[in-house]
Amino acid sequence: MLAPLRRAWVREFLGTSYRARAASTRSRFLRAVVRLDAFLTDETDIEGGQWSLVTTDHLHAYLSVGARFRLQETRAFLRWLHSRKGVRQRLGESLPRAPRPFRLRVLPLEAVVELYQRWTSTDAKPTEALVGLLALVHCLRAGEIRYLLLDDVLSADRLRVGEATIDLAPPVAEALARYVAWRREWYAGPSTYLIVSRGSRLHDRPVASNWFAENLLGISVAALRQTAIQRLIQGVTTDGLQLAAYARLSLSASGVYMSVFSRPDLWPPSSTR
Repeated sequence: MLAPLRRAWVREFLGTSYRARAASTRSRFLRAVVRLDAFLTDETDIEGGQWSLVTTDHLHAYLSVGARFRLQETRAFLRWLHSRKGVRQRLGESLPRAPRPFRLRVLPLEAVVELYQRWTSTDAKPTEALVGLLALVHCLRAGEIRYLLLDDVLSADRLRVGEATIDLAPPVAEALARYVAWRREWYAGPSTYLIVSRGSRLHDRPVASNWFAENLLGISVAALRQTAIQRLIQGVTTDGLQLAAYARLSLSASGVYMSVFSRPDLWPPSSTR
């Protein structure tokens, strides 16, 4: 049911990255990708062409004539096209995100102080310190950190994150310099991604999605990011627009955070992962 030139990569994705997924998950993915394939064949200039010809404009055109979130099941495949097949556009990152239940994961102050002191010390582990500080100081998401490229380091204290440019705080700039020096000395693999691990060192692809929490930090990036947002709201004079710009939030998400973190009685402090 797929265009002949697009079948091989779908089969490869199912046989590698999606091999361990449940049959129901694989079926949902196939139904979604077949619908997208039909649209590409019938409604675009790609017709039966390869996946490498697909652009974000094609995806947005497809979503504009149907349900907004009907490509969610293909997000992993679209990311795979970029990381494993060299498709230049990050198609998976262009999809709207389905709403999720709001879950607070914040750290107590003493834990934040301990982590900050550890990551800014002279003997901090380079990768751990950079990843931790990017989340704790600049509110980066795990996906934003995973997909950073070497080319996104614009200068010693400037980093490109998606379409935004971040001016790094001095401790984060120092952590970046230590990490880049460490990476240059110890890593000679093919990866063009900024953050590398043992698992990704032989490939040009981002580190695994669970690597930060399970192997590097021992805590989730989401917990660090939400803790940073909490401190911004409670520690300095920040309005919703400023918070949205700094943390790269939608205005609605910024409003939720402003409402919740302005009312400490609505949430219990925790040291959750």
